[in-house]
Amino acid sequence: MNQTPTFTQFGSQHFVSAILIVLAMIFIPVIIRQANSKSVTQTTAVILASILLVFKVGEPIYRIAIGEAWQTQLPLQLCDIGAIAIALFLLRENSLLFKLGYFWGLGGGIQSILTPDLQVGFPHINFFFYFVPHGLSMVCVLYAIVVFKHRPTLKSVSQVFLITLLYAAIIYPVNILLDANYLFLMSKPHGTTLLTFLGPWPWYILSLMGVAFFVFFIYYSPYLVIDFIKRRKIEG
Repeated sequence: MNQTPTFTQFGSQHFVSAILIVLAMIFIPVIIRQANSKSVTQTTAVILASILLVFKVGEPIYRIAIGEAWQTQLPLQLCDIGAIAIALFLLRENSLLFKLGYFWGLGGGIQSILTPDLQVGFPHINFFFYFVPHGLSMVCVLYAIVVFKHRPTLKSVSQVFLITLLYAAIIYPVNILLDANYLFLMSKPHGTTLLTFLGPWPWYILSLMGVAFFVFFIYYSPYLVIDFIKRRKIEG
């Protein structure tokens, strides 16, 4: 009988997966940009978006097909919506889609890759369902930045934060209705994640609001530094 592979945080599988994702985030956008071909740019965008959407739509279909409760398998987590948003952005450029993809897709992806909520390792299918869409959503965001030359603004930090609060307010009654835990509003995820250090339920939800705004600002901060340096050069 085959033994189910175990995933260990900061183990070899975690390390290799993270390295491969970082390499893809760097080299795919850079190579396509250097190709300097509109057809290659658009074709690659469609391929990346299609693969990502297949994973985000295919995973819940697969899980429901094998008998898991549909109520808990809907793609309603922030990283799910962020991934779908950035995939749709690559198919049809839209400012709001990019913002959601940047702060929810890239931001959620970074946290998910650093502290995976995963119990089984390679080559279990759950391993691929976890790392491929998280990693690919981050690749797509970098692709949008490097190839399509989109970027977040300081105003987008507060915009996405307010959208996040509104979305959480919508999802909370959905959780109650479906007996689910989307956005981890009802309980913390298994394993060690950021939420582990934010206190017990429900107080960690209040802490999470402050952390969310701070983290969104951190995700924007590289552009704050870049803009500051550019202004200094112009003034100098």
